[in-house]
Amino acid sequence: GGPAWKRAAIGAAPVEEAPSLASFALGLAPSAASDGALAETFAAAGAVLQQVFGTEGAALPFGSIIQGVHLDGSDLDLAFDVPGSSPDALEIGSNGKPDNTRQVAALRRVTSGLRGSRFRVIESRLYKHMKVPIIILGYRCPSGSEIEADFSVGTMFEGTQKGFTDRIVRRLLAHSPLALHMVRLVKLWAKVEKLNKAYDGYLNSLGWTLLVLYFLVQRGDFPASLMREEEADEMGLGGDPSTLPPPLHAAGTEDDAPSGEDLADFFEWVAGWETWWPQELPAVDEESEKTNGITGGAWGISLVDSMVVEVPRASKAWPDTSPFFIEDPGVRLATQRSENVARSLKTGTWAATLVRATAAAEALRAESEAAAGESGAPSAWCAELQRGLEAEKAAKVLAPGGQGQPQQPWGQQPPPGGQPWQRPPWQATGPVPPGHAPPAGLVRPGNFVGGCGGCGFGGGCCAGGCGCGGGCGAYGGGC
Repeated sequence: GGPAWKRAAIGAAPVEEAPSLASFALGLAPSAASDGALAETFAAAGAVLQQVFGTEGAALPFGSIIQGVHLDGSDLDLAFDVPGSSPDALEIGSNGKPDNTRQVAALRRVTSGLRGSRFRVIESRLYKHMKVPIIILGYRCPSGSEIEADFSVGTMFEGTQKGFTDRIVRRLLAHSPLALHMVRLVKLWAKVEKLNKAYDGYLNSLGWTLLVLYFLVQRGDFPASLMREEEADEMGLGGDPSTLPPPLHAAGTEDDAPSGEDLADFFEWVAGWETWWPQELPAVDEESEKTNGITGGAWGISLVDSMVVEVPRASKAWPDTSPFFIEDPGVRLATQRSENVARSLKTGTWAATLVRATAAAEALRAESEAAAGESGAPSAWCAELQRGLEAEKAAKVLAPGGQGQPQQPWGQQPPPGGQPWQRPPWQATGPVPPGHAPPAGLVRPGNFVGGCGGCGFGGGCCAGGCGCGGGCGAYGGGC
């Protein structure tokens, strides 16, 4: 069959069943009930933290919900500080390695304080050398729906407040309904095509969001300088940090949605990146580098500067590391450093992404030509996205800890040993399950040295060669 988007272009979905691109884009916005459930979960999380840590206990939300591009069923990412302790999420021990002892102890206190609440423990990722240990809790709303909330300790990470980049994204999206809908569509496409997981060597969701924004800035839709203007609700409704930011452009119309031509232009721009990316690397001042460390030697997309700029080359890189660099605008504004959002990207996975982007552009271009400007024309490309979205939802229900699986009672911790996905890595047993082998192009001799279960590979701890940023636990997710 080939890529889903090639199938869509030749009419895999019956046209009469396909939605129009505009109606599909607007339909991706979360419902009022979904946003209400998120707000209830956030309030309940704050109540738990105050019960455990006193009146200073508070949750800082970050991620797509702050940006305003979340979907129905999106998870809630939360960070909190331990009163009297450093707000930095990353602590380095005397041996030079991450020391998460304080964070793990705080997260255990949270799970101990859940009894009698509507929260249950889905998974605990508290392994010793993880940079960012987390607990994943499920909150059962009175309506019967469940919201997944991921808790981590520390509201600062290497000099930047968690969620600052998300607020910058929100500031730009607040000025452009088209950009908001376009980001949602592109992120969903990347998710359905399995092109959005950094630990598989692909570009992550934030990377896709920044790519869309950079493309629109380059096209002249809005100036990047708007990122410096605070949005009224970015810290919560009316600036109230005890609430979540309200939806952006909730009363939009189909005229706000991007056209098939807009999306095709974007995908063609991504697929043809080598035509606008500098071919010669910038010169490096070796004397300055000896004094100041790595200061240049590579190119990167900068949303802050609205252009491709010189950035520090990676201090550690594998032969298959992609040269593609997307600067994190939050880190840049907060610290003046250039951090690469695409640091896990590999040459092979990037090449595969460009093939899918080309196919998406062809499908959308063919649909636009067939519609010949007809408003509300059905889109087989959107029908494929819809099928992929429903498949993702079904897979989540059937996943370990999902709502369709045996669950831990509400307000209780998992029993000793817990479910297989809740056991410490040294208890992981058995061969690698089908479909959980390390992705092609990421395996190197001696790369997996045993014992990990939380990384999704079903065994085999990362020794630093998977593109996660180096070392066990650098995913922030259990490897």
